[in-house]
Amino acid sequence: MITCHDNSRAMPEWCHEDGEVHKYLPDDVTGRLDMWHHRLARANPIGLSDDQWVGQRTGDEGDGDGGSRHGDDGTGPFATATTDDDGNPQWVFDPATTGGAFAFPFNELWTSPLRNFVDDTAEDLGPNAPNPVGIDYADAIAMGYEPSEGDTVPRRRLRMGEGSRGDITAFGTTFTASAGDPLFGRWDSNIQRQLDTGNGDDTALADGNIYNIAFSVHTGMVTVRDHHVSWSYTMSLNGGDADFQAVKIDGTGTGTLPDFSDTDQFPVMDLNLFLPGITSYEFLIGENAGLEYIDPATGNAVDQSHAGSAGMLDQGLGCRDCHTAASSETFDPPNAGGFNGGAMEALAGQRGGVNTPTPLPPG
Repeated sequence: MITCHDNSRAMPEWCHEDGEVHKYLPDDVTGRLDMWHHRLARANPIGLSDDQWVGQRTGDEGDGDGGSRHGDDGTGPFATATTDDDGNPQWVFDPATTGGAFAFPFNELWTSPLRNFVDDTAEDLGPNAPNPVGIDYADAIAMGYEPSEGDTVPRRRLRMGEGSRGDITAFGTTFTASAGDPLFGRWDSNIQRQLDTGNGDDTALADGNIYNIAFSVHTGMVTVRDHHVSWSYTMSLNGGDADFQAVKIDGTGTGTLPDFSDTDQFPVMDLNLFLPGITSYEFLIGENAGLEYIDPATGNAVDQSHAGSAGMLDQGLGCRDCHTAASSETFDPPNAGGFNGGAMEALAGQRGGVNTPTPLPPG
């Protein structure tokens, strides 16, 4: 929650003039967060992930024009297309790699197998190689391409990541479609990175140390605040007193994956995730006391006072000391002094609603 703020995009105090204010750390928090960003559309098709970090907001920097989510040094696994003055795309499909198609009809957006294209560095990457290739629009015109209304191409062209940003691979990630609808189903996600990459913008992992770790999942084509999050947990390799012990695996991240179904070697840890609603860092530490937002789902005023703020500031308590993620969980605070403040599964919906338009600020 420390990265989410009232002025972040889609939060109540945000306005369009603020630009793309992404997650960031408060000024009084030192260091940075190592962010392993597994994008199932932008990098997974070529067996890669995206290596990023989050720091303090020091101006209009980071992805977009505000906020502080940064890519590591180097180049990421995708490039975003531009359009020319006539609205033509930067790239279209190379027909030599698609059976003759330069584009696909818009009405086949959900059914066409041409979901992505790559540059010449990634044609042979990923489980479905060889991949469709994206070529310059001008080259396609020279080859005889005649655009038609509704012609559709991907927005991003995938490529081999370079430098520190290309540290994370994603071999072994699979999707199993449901029986009733091939667009729904189960993802089994695997990402790999060396324990110590040797790069200063990555957190080096070593035996016996304890690390804070948390998870989030964006699903259903949602972004910003309407995504699922976990609490912060602790992780250790070989002996640290932590919530769970990671199992160290030899290898480079490009070889054969182990059998993760062997739960004796790889114990399963179930984590409940929840929708946080408009739970910001300012709300947590009590800065929003006295504010009220109008919930667009109900029309009711939503109080912004957090009863646990004093415990966080004065006693050093964390979210898990007072809350569970799911109502079905047994409450067992990790630290003395906590109390059962209820499950986020129920509480998040009371704070401005979930999956509703942004609540209106006071006044």
